[in-house]
Formats: sequence, structure tokens, C-alpha cells
Amino acid sequence: MYRPVGDALAARRSPVALVAAFALGLSAAACGSSAPPEPTEPTAAGGDDITDRRPSSPGYEDEAEDDGLAVSGLRGRLENYDIQQGVEPHAADLERCFTKERSGRRYLGGRVELAFTVARDGAVASVHAQQSDLGSWPVERCLIEVGMEMRFPKPKGGAPAEFTLPLDFPAQRPATTWDAGRAQAEVAALAPALVECAEAGGDGSGAGDGDGAGAGDQGGADSAPEGLWVTLYVGTRGQVQAAGFASESGPFGHAWAVCAEAQILSWTLSDPQGRVTKARFAYPVPAGTDSADSGGVP
Repeated sequence: MYRPVGDALAARRSPVALVAAFALGLSAAACGSSAPPEPTEPTAAGGDDITDRRPSSPGYEDEAEDDGLAVSGLRGRLENYDIQQGVEPHAADLERCFTKERSGRRYLGGRVELAFTVARDGAVASVHAQQSDLGSWPVERCLIEVGMEMRFPKPKGGAPAEFTLPLDFPAQRPATTWDAGRAQAEVAALAPALVECAEAGGDGSGAGDGDGAGAGDQGGADSAPEGLWVTLYVGTRGQVQAAGFASESGPFGHAWAVCAEAQILSWTLSDPQGRVTKARFAYPVPAGTDSADSGGVP
């Protein structure tokens, strides 16, 4: 069962019921600008829970008394209860996104932070994996599609609102990990070829054409995304077993991700010698990164 992060009793409680508890630690609208957190290597889930993604616009005035429980962004505002109303009906669907892919993959697990933008009418305008070390694009995409189906009350203030929902999916048998330097070196010679997937991305319309693009396709599917983080698992003889994506810069084309996932699954990296290993790297790979074959990794 998936569970939001930050609660020691989460495994014993309704996962969506915990959404209400998360906002207890929130303050009202932020007073200044806030940059996204720096990406980190895969670690155990922790840190902040539901958070605002942008401060309220200067000059926005809320008629309601500030109770400290709201999630706000842009000029709109959603109360904690509003968010729970939108998420709760889809709890089982969120859980199924993970369980249907976990079969036979005890190593699969991690944290996904879904970033939502809710339009003035309460419909979800966009949702994407802002951060994820889960390493499974099918799960991440399913979560995004479920998120797009959610409906929230109209944000207060008559403008769109943004919030981030963290979800924790525990692995049955956690993988070992390569550090950032090792991961970048392992993929240095292979990752540049992912740019070819830009040509396979189509027009970004999201209409669907049988190649995996379709509902929930947001962002420029016809261009390679910038500021992307890729998480993958390496198994027997170095064969990549699964891969997933996250972007702090915003939604990216799902058709690109489908193509990139297929390419990554064809990669052969160093043999982890008997234990599935998780690796995370930035894409595009920084210039000058030595490949593992050229001695970049001891």
C-alpha cells in the first residue's frame, strides 16, 4: 500500500486520511519567493509533507481567517480539507498504480512528489512528478493520470493554486545504490542518445497515437526535457530492469518518456554482482563526465 511520508503510523492508517494530518505543519502563504529544493541522491523518504510550490501573489487578500492549514500558490488558495476532498476518492487508484507494477519486483520502491496546478474552476490544469526516486515510469505516469482526473473545490482568490503531494511506496526488499558519481559515469556514453526520443515525441498534443502518448500528456513532447532526473535499477549481468523520470522544471512530454524508457531498458551497465542496484542521474549528463569504460569509476 502506498502511504504519504512523514508519519510513523502511516502503514496502519488510511493513506488519504493522512493528507489532513500533513497540512498541520504548514504555515500560511509564504512571505517570499522559494526555489525548488536541490535534487538529492535516493534516500529514505522524509522531510516536508504537502507543501506550497509558490508564494501567494503580493496584494492577494484572503477574506477568511488564516488557520495555518492552507496550501497556497500563485494567487489562489486551497484549504487542507479541499485537497483531501479531491484526493480521497482516488486513493485506491493511486495504490493500484504501484501494486500492479510491483509484482515480481520486490526492489521497487521510493518517494514520488506530485506537483499539482489547480485551475480556477477546480479542475486539475497540470500534474507532474516533480521529484521521484521510485524508478518506474509506468507507475509515475499512472499516478499522473490519476491526478489529472481529480477535482477540487474552486481555489479561494479566483486564481489557480499549486500544491505538492508526496507519496511513499515502500520496497519489499530495498535495492543497493550507486552514488551520484558512479551513476553518472555508468551512463555517460549512453545517455546522449536519448535526445533521439525528441524526434519520436510527436506534436505534444497528447491525443494519443498508439505509442504510449495520450491522456495526461503535458509539456513539449517534441523536445528533450531539461533539468530531468532519471532513476533506474540494474539487475543480473548489468541489464536495466526499470526506469523512471522526474522534473523540477515542470511537465515534460510523455511520448518522450515512453521512448526514453524503452532505450534505457536496453542498456547494459556494470554487473551489480547478485543484488539489484538503484542509480540516479541528471539528464542531460553534464559535459566532461567520464564513462565507466574510460576509467571514470574505480
